[in-house]
Amino acid sequence: EDREDAPQGGARSWSALPNTSLQVLCLRSCSDEIVRSFVAVSPRLRSLQVVDCKLQGIPGNLSQNLTSLSLTGIATLPDEQFSKLTAGCQNLRSLYISKCHISYITVALPYLELLSVTHCRQLTDQCATELLQPLNNPRLRFVDLSECRSL
Repeated sequence: EDREDAPQGGARSWSALPNTSLQVLCLRSCSDEIVRSFVAVSPRLRSLQVVDCKLQGIPGNLSQNLTSLSLTGIATLPDEQFSKLTAGCQNLRSLYISKCHISYITVALPYLELLSVTHCRQLTDQCATELLQPLNNPRLRFVDLSECRSL
């Protein structure tokens, strides 16, 4: 069937996604554009997993409902962008960062209870020390810094 509004050459327009009522979303091995598109149409998101994606920056306005964020295998996002990303998620209760190329990030979240930063080979001692400061994360109860070889 030939439709005038169909994408040319079969290409999918990710910016045309409908709004969703998704609360949990896992995106694996996709582009920055796809991550941004799904985040933009998911205002009720409570949990977001981004695995092996090529993020170029902060993926839009993350939901204020977001309580769990997991970032695995993100090698393209600089430390400053990681810090800005987490700072925009003030209601996070759990943050998982694994196999990411980070050395020094800032995480200061009032409700954060669980912090897991694993297999991040370049993570510095100074960063780990600041992550554990009660002033930065007053409700922190569980920390996992395993397989961070530079510590």
